[in-house]
Amino acid sequence: MSSSLFIERLLPSGQLAGSVRESDLLRAAEFGSESRRSGYLGWRAIVYRELGRDIELGYDEWGGPVVVGRSDIHIGVSHSADYVAVVISDKPCAVDIERIMRNFGHVLPKYLSPGEMSLSPHPDFPAAAWCAKETMYKYCRHGVHNLLSDMKIVAVDFDGGTIDGSVCGRVLRMRMRREKDNIVVFVG
Repeated sequence: MSSSLFIERLLPSGQLAGSVRESDLLRAAEFGSESRRSGYLGWRAIVYRELGRDIELGYDEWGGPVVVGRSDIHIGVSHSADYVAVVISDKPCAVDIERIMRNFGHVLPKYLSPGEMSLSPHPDFPAAAWCAKETMYKYCRHGVHNLLSDMKIVAVDFDGGTIDGSVCGRVLRMRMRREKDNIVVFVG
């Protein structure tokens, strides 16, 4: 299988009814916002389409999505205001998507050290670095408590579409790409 990345526009939750299970619709109805319902049903619709509706989706002990009873299939999910991103892989994986125009200025010092900030003058770097840290967190999960001290961005190459980070005692090479007004960073 290796890895496949799917990035799709979020649809209103009502348009996803035929693509998900009844139990998914019932769970989504409990969410207070349409955005949350749409994101929840959107990633499930992609996974069912790609892997079949006979699989069972659940969450691991850290809250990450899993295909229940299948240690040979890994999934990572994320959504922004208007897109959903899903990575399906035969090895551990993770993904994050964010709108590039999101204002990261007020939180920048909380997730990037001065050394990390100096890695790139690219205007998309704050969003890419945020996505990279979120991806590293989702990938490693345990032992990561702080976006600033527990993980580091060590290299970024916008032309090559890669961003490297250090987390859980190893360097993790992540891929990144721009999708309309969003940046996506993923590994797996």
